[in-house]
Amino acid sequence: YDEHGRLVRALHFEDVRELGGRRIPTRWVMQPADEPGKQTVLIIQSITFNPVIPASVFTRQNLRRGAR
Repeated sequence: YDEHGRLVRALHFEDVRELGGRRIPTRWVMQPADEPGKQTVLIIQSITFNPVIPASVFTRQNLRRGAR
């Protein structure tokens, strides 16, 4: 929704499967409200929950350049 309360986009979740030991929707479809027929689709093929992330990823230098 925008700042005036109008629907801008709708996100639909589909194709629920078990990945990483959890049941999650594996297909996410984002549709703009003002452009019928257009959509962006995200398909999750694999996922890792609660990965260990080294503290070094969060240094100011890495955050400025985008840690990889």
